[in-house]
Amino acid sequence: MAGISALTLFLSLSLIPANAAVKAGAACKKVGITSTASGKTFTCIKSGKKLVWDIGKTVSPTIVIKSQATLGKRELGGLAISDDGSKLIVSESCTKRNAKGLCEAFGNIYTSNDYGLTWIRQENAGSRYWKGVASSSEGKILHAVSYPGDIYRSEDFGINWKKITCCDRSWWTISSSGDGEKIVAAEYISPKGTISTSVDGGKSWSDSLSAGRRNWYKVASSLDGSKIAAIDVGGFIYTSEDFGVNWKANTSVGQKTWWSIDISGDGSVIAAVAEDSNIVISNDSGISWKSVLLLKGNQWNSIAISGDGSKIFALGDYGAGLYFSVDSGKNWAKWNNQINPGNNNLVLSFDGTKMASTPYLGQLNTYTVK
Repeated sequence: MAGISALTLFLSLSLIPANAAVKAGAACKKVGITSTASGKTFTCIKSGKKLVWDIGKTVSPTIVIKSQATLGKRELGGLAISDDGSKLIVSESCTKRNAKGLCEAFGNIYTSNDYGLTWIRQENAGSRYWKGVASSSEGKILHAVSYPGDIYRSEDFGINWKKITCCDRSWWTISSSGDGEKIVAAEYISPKGTISTSVDGGKSWSDSLSAGRRNWYKVASSLDGSKIAAIDVGGFIYTSEDFGVNWKANTSVGQKTWWSIDISGDGSVIAAVAEDSNIVISNDSGISWKSVLLLKGNQWNSIAISGDGSKIFALGDYGAGLYFSVDSGKNWAKWNNQINPGNNNLVLSFDGTKMASTPYLGQLNTYTVK
């Protein structure tokens, strides 16, 4: 899907009200004033002798999608974005497979400094079976993990890379704080994968023993690195509020085939998706959870949250498409787009206006939300 197409997303709260938030009819103070809430703009009107909010008009943001043909179709592993959305890093796992599906030539790291318009293959990173990647807020400090292999770090926007002194493991996913100094990485290996953390830019590491040895698929870190969320495929969602020292299993959402999790900048909003299930959201750092029941049953692949936790995007496969919430998951609407199946990575800029997604095998897409 080449080129740019603009489609308008109409957030119809009456269609998918995940949680009631009715403003119409409530008292207001002055005729003509407006207020935007839950995806609608309400206007204060006079009804009889009272001043009340009208029924509201749906906020209609426009989403512009661009398929990054310049990067080409690749077997993509991980994806990360800077806070302003201008800098992207994507990893490639394999460039050539034989008839048995075994990788014969490993992949590369690619970066973009102009919202995906142009891409640079970072040859100093080397060719490896790259998986998860992470970016600091400004996109200067980057991390990448190879499977199996080591953890690598760049401090100059991806130009030069060094292997972090840690360990050779089956690394799959990595995340970092906004300053790039607090790092969390995890193994995807059943049933003995480990979560490891560093608070000094990778100079020293600690295994998060309280999290247990599990089949870790995705980790996500708050802006200061203190709050971390992780998913165990076939298990539970786990959260930590002390830089990964202590962990708790969030058993109330059940054991599922979790594929994606994300966390807001302050760590208060966490959202996760699983195979053939519903979106689950916490607005209190994982203490309690709610399910978007009317979206149950979709083949969800990935989820992303804006820095303030207000905007959430969820991407599904097999016709599920892209869903969008502007009120921390209370109400949802579908963008009737034509995203190719299999997009299993989704990232969002801090303000929620820039987004990118990658399939397992294909082209990276970038989006602008206006």
